[in-house]
Amino acid sequence: MKIISSYIIKWLDNQKTNYKFNYKSIIMRKLFFIFFAFFSLIVFSQNTNDAIVTFSGGGMRTMNIKSKPKKTLGSVYYTKKWCTGNIHLLSGEIIKDYELKYDLKTQNIEIKLKNDIKIIAIGSIKKIEWYNSDENTNETFMNCSNYGSNEQVGMYKIISDGKVIFFKKTTLKVIESNYNQALDVGSQSSKYIKENKFYVFENGRVKLIKKRKKNILKLFGKDAEKIKIYAKEKKLNLKKEQDLVKIFNYFDSI
Repeated sequence: MKIISSYIIKWLDNQKTNYKFNYKSIIMRKLFFIFFAFFSLIVFSQNTNDAIVTFSGGGMRTMNIKSKPKKTLGSVYYTKKWCTGNIHLLSGEIIKDYELKYDLKTQNIEIKLKNDIKIIAIGSIKKIEWYNSDENTNETFMNCSNYGSNEQVGMYKIISDGKVIFFKKTTLKVIESNYNQALDVGSQSSKYIKENKFYVFENGRVKLIKKRKKNILKLFGKDAEKIKIYAKEKKLNLKKEQDLVKIFNYFDSI
């Protein structure tokens, strides 16, 4: 009897242990499937535009609804402020002493009136002269077509129109949103940035030039060493636009 009793007790202990193991295993499996289903739902919802919508009558179902697009950051204008200046039309007429803005996105010039804003397309403009209060300087822009450039649309800002015709072209670029909904990282809004390229007009052609010191000095030919010495004496930086204006003015004087 004692042998049988000890056997039965041992068997019951084993069953109790197995039962606990099976019970815990079942609980863990259930928790795993619940977590997996919940996580999948989150990922699915975040990777799509799904939203749970309640309808009249109390019914609910999932619909694909797009979020409102975020506003693109930055400005499409060449300057922050209005610039007072003149517009020289291809027709020969001049629009004088108005507040102006250059829209880089639409390639239009906006004219501020008392109670309205008018728009003139770049294609009908030969030249613009204005005072840029952002930079505290007078600026001149010429239509790209004036230099026989069919590939360029817009306006060149004239940096030098003396011995060397040197100008800048500002364009607008959009940095698209890189927001990752699943990970909730990145920027939710796109952004406008301005890019500048520099050109020289020589031998009847517009040539792109990288704004490096050695490339700029090459433009002055046999006077390159004089320009180098002058820039050093006056502490001018060949990469800065306002300093370049001074350097080109000096070159025209020698």
